Amino acid sequence: MDLRTPVKSRAVILLGMAFISYGLYDAYEIAIDDIMGIVKSRSIVYLNWRSIPIFLVLPTGIYYVFFYLCAVCSRGLMPYRFIYRGLIIALLYGCIALAFGTVLSIVLNIYPLSTDYTYCQGSGAFSGIYYAKNKSICEQMKIAWENGGVKAVNELNDKLDSIPTHQ
Repeated sequence: MDLRTPVKSRAVILLGMAFISYGLYDAYEIAIDDIMGIVKSRSIVYLNWRSIPIFLVLPTGIYYVFFYLCAVCSRGLMPYRFIYRGLIIALLYGCIALAFGTVLSIVLNIYPLSTDYTYCQGSGAFSGIYYAKNKSICEQMKIAWENGGVKAVNELNDKLDSIPTHQ
């Protein structure tokens, strides 16, 4: 038996875990800003339709990292049977969360954001949309967008909501 084969397998699994973990962290960072803007009822809200499904599917990815960790720490790289059953449950949850999140993001664009906010700027069906609480904020946002882009819009949003500027 070649000793290097289990070591190589564990190294490949750990490398895969690192990539998946980074992807999960990046997806969380992207999705949480959009969702928290809606939850906190900010003056300017940016919503990308993909944020809600991504956020709802994150637990599935976390379970996959846990699954790989159990595989690395087990004898023979074979996790226990109940972990395999959990893998099926996580996959089922991920599919349901993806479908529900997509429907929820479409409904959120149509009803709540359209009634409480004013549509400001959006470049297409697959990009994000900016909403503002009223027309004057929308005009200020458009001026900030032309002068400084996303950073200027975020600073304007912080100023309108009386949040200290980011360092």
